[in-house]
Amino acid sequence: VVPFCLRRWPFQPAGHTEYRRFGQRPYPMFHDRLASCDLFLTANVLSVTLAQAVLAGVPSLVFHNHERMGPREIPDWATAATRLLDTVHPFRVAPLGWHDLVEPALSTSPYQDCFAAAGLFDRPAVQRSLTGLLEEELVRDGLRERQSEYRDRVAALPPLGDALAAA
Repeated sequence: VVPFCLRRWPFQPAGHTEYRRFGQRPYPMFHDRLASCDLFLTANVLSVTLAQAVLAGVPSLVFHNHERMGPREIPDWATAATRLLDTVHPFRVAPLGWHDLVEPALSTSPYQDCFAAAGLFDRPAVQRSLTGLLEEELVRDGLRERQSEYRDRVAALPPLGDALAAA
């Protein structure tokens, strides 16, 4: 596994992961690199890069947390990786949270069907999502089809000026 990282990753990667950090890149180079990825991961459902990955047809996994977790609920592996972690708040946009703001709007949006989502602390769900997105052609094909349908819907929207004039 060779992740494409823009920021310094504070944790020790697994032995089968080759970590390469890329600094800021010119947009065409960044987009080419993103579009060639096998998988995009984020904990920010409002990420512009997620939207670019979706529009480029890149399989994506969005991590979330739907409940407040105190020291007793946080898995040991998470507190071992981040020793100062004692409370985790619900989030759709990490580290800001924004769960209560984003969740209602996202729940009725066709955009949410363009990527997989899994609870950050639910290792079995994350593993199932990763396996499906990386190894199961049926899962990847279904996701690509939903991404394509979403792209078509966005392309069919009226120009912004026309929409604002009509409002």
